[in-house]
Amino acid sequence: MSDTTEHPSVCRFRPARPEELRVVYDMQNVPYREQIFAADLPPFEEFESSLAEAIAGGTQKLYLLERDNIIAGYSQFFIAEKGCEIVVWGRWLKTLMFASLKVAFDVLGAEGIQSYVRRDNKRVMGAYTHFNGRAVRRELVAIRKGGILGRIAMVGHVIYQMTCEEFREK
Repeated sequence: MSDTTEHPSVCRFRPARPEELRVVYDMQNVPYREQIFAADLPPFEEFESSLAEAIAGGTQKLYLLERDNIIAGYSQFFIAEKGCEIVVWGRWLKTLMFASLKVAFDVLGAEGIQSYVRRDNKRVMGAYTHFNGRAVRRELVAIRKGGILGRIAMVGHVIYQMTCEEFREK
């Protein structure tokens, strides 16, 4: 007899290895990237050296979400004295967000988190609201598109904050 039962999906959230920075870069290297991030994506070599230096210096952490051994998303943590800013990107957003918040509070020991979310990114705004994130401020930021001589655009952001206690209440 053959086994026809399906095996459940396996998700892992783990620190990224240096050789996986290309995967993170490729995830961001999409036509709609400028709708999510305020800055242009630099060439890979610059991206890789800058991120590797920040990780080695302890000012950033990078975690990957895997589902069935396929990388489906990542979280980048910008470390501050008592908290961190989190940037998330990928599929299964609420799973990614939950894992990111657990790491921020339980592994990194953050007292709180903050995140700048573009106002038109309803998906991420909804995820922060789902996990008790507070929209504390809205702001317009001038960004330059297309390099140093590119056009200037105004981009709206919503700043979300959350304490460890607020996360645990959920």
